[in-house]
Amino acid sequence: MLKNKIILLLLMMALIMSTACMNKESKKPKKVETKERAPKKLVMVLEELDRVLSSVDKIEETSKLSQMEFESLQTKTEKKEGKSKEDKDEKKETEDKVSNKDIELTKQWKAMDSQIDKIHRDWNSYEIESRKKGASTEKGKEFKHSLNYLTTAVENRKTSEIVDATSKSILALAYYFDLYKDDINGDLSRIKHVVLQAYLNPDGGKELLDKTEDYVLRLRQKLEKDKAKLKDLDKLSLSIKDMEQSLKENSDKLLGIKKDIILKNIDSLKE
Repeated sequence: MLKNKIILLLLMMALIMSTACMNKESKKPKKVETKERAPKKLVMVLEELDRVLSSVDKIEETSKLSQMEFESLQTKTEKKEGKSKEDKDEKKETEDKVSNKDIELTKQWKAMDSQIDKIHRDWNSYEIESRKKGASTEKGKEFKHSLNYLTTAVENRKTSEIVDATSKSILALAYYFDLYKDDINGDLSRIKHVVLQAYLNPDGGKELLDKTEDYVLRLRQKLEKDKAKLKDLDKLSLSIKDMEQSLKENSDKLLGIKKDIILKNIDSLKE
């Protein structure tokens, strides 16, 4: 009888200890998976190149407006901003010498000059870090060549060349994003490059856009656990097909709209 009681007591003690161990294990913090992403310095270079593309769009929009259309839009803007009579009188004196539209275009070009300066500085900050990552010297030369081309295009005020040079600079950056195994900006940059080139060269647009299939596939593999991002990727894939379809319409306006939709979809996938 005593023996049975001892056995029962031992079993109860074992059960209590086992439960305590399980509770301890359950309280252990779960390991958070750390993903390797590109450093902020590199991301800043890409973001500034994107701003250059936006600036080009604004400059082209302003350039296409007649003086009357521009002044009409500006009047609406001034009413919204509530500009004072003194501001308007001061502006009127300047307008006697130079048209209002020309003044605005000058401001926009000066803003782009500043963007280019910033890209050079940001790249200089990142380049040392890229060497620690084992980046190829040749790839560095490739990016610098594209950036120099972009700088010259901005200096010459050639919008189509600026888009081309920005596109090539973005492509050259893709290699650097690939140095960070979990970063998706490499393939997003390749897609952006192809889309911009298809916009500039619609005759060969289909062949260019066909290249995006491999990039989308690689992105799908990296994003397989992120359902929200996969939906955004599907949206991006469909918008590329839409742009390919628009090539048949021979419309620059339509092609531009489709291009802008793709670029927005790429932005929604950025991390």
